[in-house]
Amino acid sequence: MRSVGKLSFVDLAGSDRMKCSDTMGDQRHEALHVSRSLGALADVLVARERRVPHVPYRNSKLTQVLQDVLGVGGRHRVVVIVTLTPARSALGDTLHALQFGSRWVE
Repeated sequence: MRSVGKLSFVDLAGSDRMKCSDTMGDQRHEALHVSRSLGALADVLVARERRVPHVPYRNSKLTQVLQDVLGVGGRHRVVVIVTLTPARSALGDTLHALQFGSRWVE
């Protein structure tokens, strides 16, 4: 008997909140793209939680790539590691990251 498995490591970009005055040009474009991708991932997680018939995997390249891991079947195990900063000045970002990470808990 032979078992075959797949192990994927995905390092998501930080979900740092973008401040318009601090971010310009290419950095702003990249920050908007990251924000849209993470938003699409959150939409997929919400759709799965609510068990809606259509899960919007095609809304982002990120969710398309992760579809086989996030998809139906229940044979997948997902481990999410959320990294945080202890800085008081980042309390809002820390709470946002924890809320995002809590979506993965079933």
